[in-house]
Amino acid sequence: MGLGDADLLDYLRCARRLYLNRWGDRQQAEVPNAYLQRLRRLALERRREVAAGWQAIAVDPIDRSASTLDLMAQGVDCIEGAHLQVGTDWADPDLLIRQPGQSIWGDWIYQPAAVKLAKKPKTEYLLQLAFQAELLTSLQGTWPEQGWLLLRDCYPKPYNLDLRRSQLQTHLEDCRQILARQREPELFISRSRCDLCIWQTDCRDRARDQVHLSLLPGVSPSRFAILRDLQLDQLEALATADPQSLAIAADWEPSLAKRLVQQAAVFLDQQPQPLQPYIFPDSPIEIFFDIEAQPDLDLCYLHGVLIRDRRRGHAQFEPLLAEQPDQEGETWRQLMMLLDRHPQAPIYHFCSFEVDSLRRLGQRYGLAAHALEPVLERFIDIHAVLTRSVLLPTESYALKSIARWLGFDWRDTEANGSQAILWYDHWLETGDRTWLDRILLYNEDDCQATAIVKDWLADFLHEPSLPAVATCGDEQIAF
Repeated sequence: MGLGDADLLDYLRCARRLYLNRWGDRQQAEVPNAYLQRLRRLALERRREVAAGWQAIAVDPIDRSASTLDLMAQGVDCIEGAHLQVGTDWADPDLLIRQPGQSIWGDWIYQPAAVKLAKKPKTEYLLQLAFQAELLTSLQGTWPEQGWLLLRDCYPKPYNLDLRRSQLQTHLEDCRQILARQREPELFISRSRCDLCIWQTDCRDRARDQVHLSLLPGVSPSRFAILRDLQLDQLEALATADPQSLAIAADWEPSLAKRLVQQAAVFLDQQPQPLQPYIFPDSPIEIFFDIEAQPDLDLCYLHGVLIRDRRRGHAQFEPLLAEQPDQEGETWRQLMMLLDRHPQAPIYHFCSFEVDSLRRLGQRYGLAAHALEPVLERFIDIHAVLTRSVLLPTESYALKSIARWLGFDWRDTEANGSQAILWYDHWLETGDRTWLDRILLYNEDDCQATAIVKDWLADFLHEPSLPAVATCGDEQIAF
């Protein structure tokens, strides 16, 4: 059964994706969304930019395989768009780089190079390079030993591929079994890896039908494997398990075992449970804050500020928008002045991104840390408070999941963080303010959702009829 390096990469990200790509019902697959198409376009542009800088010779698109071999035989310094074909296996390395060595053509060999948008190297990239190196070995008669990664804003870095050969062979054997339909990989919902997959809706629907344990916050693939070995991979079984016995059997911290059992019980009963008390500041003015950023430009272009006057029962949304990237500093200064107008107001946000971003902006625009810290001390991370204080019967502790559980819906049904990045790109390209309007609407709804979650949490934790369950300590489980 033929195997390509793209197949291997799919497998390393999700074995079920490899299976569905080959054997799944294509009617159940989604069309790649606009954000995924954008990433593919950026990856292609980046590859072409690197290839141009290296003066790479492009293969003939009509017969890439033959053209690749011809250019390798000529000994050109760098080859773009190569296609390596060995039997039924194939690979499409971004670049082939000439290096000293002995091959069937002379005193040179080729090593594979991968151009990636990521900022950090990943094991899956190195295994993909190792697979390309195996095919190169068959073609040039010499194992290349090294592969190269060109990450975002980084110089080319060599990696020793000898360390990956044994691991690669194990993965290739499993890939071939999957492609031959000898094994169907088990379903698992992994939020970070499923988001851009064309099969995510189909898999999630199946997981919900099965009440699959991967829907439970805190159950990672490695934890699920342990629970399965202990025959605790069904929701009811985990919900009724003894936490102390689970901690011993799984070799986990007692707090982790207790948290997972409690989370399973809450999910099974579909009722939230308090963990420990938290008292929010009693302030007449409250601020709810959310940032929109364009990571490719290293840009925070929108500070959404919802100011709520509890005495008057009035809320005002004040967006501070950088319509052009060079306006980031001005919107930052406007934000600092706006927050200074309400020096006693707590500032609520969801997750750490806002505080981390403000620290970076403070360094960028010359605000000393000692001047910024009094402002940051007013920030309260609702996500951090929530995950320490309560267990929810939701599939995720993300803002959208919780707010929707509480009955809140975003007015733009297509809106999310990835779409906002696309919309800002469209605004810069076209000057059509419709894109800005959609971003502002989405950001305001994010602020409103944060307020709704905060209000619910404050009320829930102060209901006298709800006794707190035993707390699990400060250990943070991935939610």
